[in-house]
Amino acid sequence: NNSFYYCSSLKKLVLSDNITSFESYCLYGCSSLETLVVGKNIRNISYIDSTLKISCIYYNGTLSDWQSIERYNYSNKEIYYRSDTKPTDTTHHYYHIVAGEYTPW
Repeated sequence: NNSFYYCSSLKKLVLSDNITSFESYCLYGCSSLETLVVGKNIRNISYIDSTLKISCIYYNGTLSDWQSIERYNYSNKEIYYRSDTKPTDTTHHYYHIVAGEYTPW
């Protein structure tokens, strides 16, 4: 649906773990959107328009979970995977939550 269509003041969107599919056309016209948080139960996420300001996506799951999602290539976006302990993997980006904020390790 067009839930956020032309919501130009939207800066951050958090898709809960209850959402399993996301069509990014509902973000059309969200010219201020910078942060997208994707719940761990998502199974399908469509193309994110390159004109949006989103530079990174926080995924509330593991790297292997992300790789199993039906999705487009997001090589132009930094993907952060959730890790509650500081990861030793330096080839990918990880985050944890500090005082309610999504914080990169």
